[in-house]
Amino acid sequence: MNIQQIYDLALQMGLKADSRGEKGVKKYLAKIKKQFEGLSAEEKKYFDQTKLQDPYADSLIHLVDAPKTEVRTILAGIDADVGEVLLAANLQERGEHVDLLLGHHPIGRSLAELHEVMESQIDSLVQVGVPVHVAENLTQERMSDVARGVHPINHYQAIDAAKLLKINLMNTHTLTDNLVEKFVSDYIKKAAPETVGEALKALMEIPEYQIAKRQGAGPRITSGRPDNRFGKFMLEMSGGTNPSEKIYQEISKA
Repeated sequence: MNIQQIYDLALQMGLKADSRGEKGVKKYLAKIKKQFEGLSAEEKKYFDQTKLQDPYADSLIHLVDAPKTEVRTILAGIDADVGEVLLAANLQERGEHVDLLLGHHPIGRSLAELHEVMESQIDSLVQVGVPVHVAENLTQERMSDVARGVHPINHYQAIDAAKLLKINLMNTHTLTDNLVEKFVSDYIKKAAPETVGEALKALMEIPEYQIAKRQGAGPRITSGRPDNRFGKFMLEMSGGTNPSEKIYQEISKA
């Protein structure tokens, strides 16, 4: 596969796993199209038109010598910052070919526009019973905070380093978050735990959580007891970043 095909596959899989469903995603894209059509000619010059088909502003191909570059070896990680760019370059110097550095967390424009994908949190909250006006107000407030928080960051540091060292660079954030959210949510539903402790035990059947436990970062109960009844559950992995801390009381009420 080439780099563009890898991203296209990630987008296809991310869309399929989106908790909003096909109808919800199409509704969101229609909203973006309407916003684009309402822009002035000057504003349209700065609008990334890929957003008319791709609802995930926090996932991008940042740097590639050619979109059709065939990929034999990927260096993948949670973060792809300057250190990882240097690692990829160092591996290449040692004769270990790296065709693509693939990170998860946003960098570059995908970080600058991270707040845009947070709108999907509204749909997730409404699905578990939070009133839509509460979900909208608290999420929009949080989106504003995140937008201001990331605005002054040196977004292109890793990308500029990759450009100098000729390392192809891409990140898939919400795309892969959607996949993890669906996988873990389906896993818990199938396990049908009756208590919080049983839910934790079910998670520990997943190899990645076993590895995390050995590394000291496994899942744990932060509120309540193992014998508490599990009841309804909400698994929120997607949506850009953490929701407003004010939302948890509303989720509990719902």
